[in-house]
Amino acid sequence: MKKLLTLMGVLLGCTTMASAQIYCYSGSQERSNEEVYLSKIDNSGGHTVVYLTFVGNGKHVTLHPTTHLVAYCKGGEVVTYNYKKAENIAIFPEYDREIPVGQKVEFKIYFPKIADNVKKIDFIEFAPSDSTRFNFYNISLSKKFLEN
Repeated sequence: MKKLLTLMGVLLGCTTMASAQIYCYSGSQERSNEEVYLSKIDNSGGHTVVYLTFVGNGKHVTLHPTTHLVAYCKGGEVVTYNYKKAENIAIFPEYDREIPVGQKVEFKIYFPKIADNVKKIDFIEFAPSDSTRFNFYNISLSKKFLEN
């Protein structure tokens, strides 16, 4: 019985690892603000977590509470996922701290877990006409990377 439980635990662990969905990004990205970079999207837990890096410009960095993901699913369905919480960034209209020029600050934005059939998303903080906000477009979810 003990061997059976051990085997079941190992199989469950392998299943969990195989379903991990972590997408890593680098290089140029289609974005509205050159001071914010998309680092990673982790869709492996109970939420979808977007990791962003802000390169300081001597001003405050905040996240607008209307931030959302627009998900493009197989078959043409479009679904919106609203932001749930954030770490290491103030939520507008609150201001946290000024970020010195060149200093990098990483933060996380949590959303409900996106569906497995989503192949591409847009990260929308605010209207495209507002250049102080950060939006990312056509983010591919086709490549998966497991973290070490």
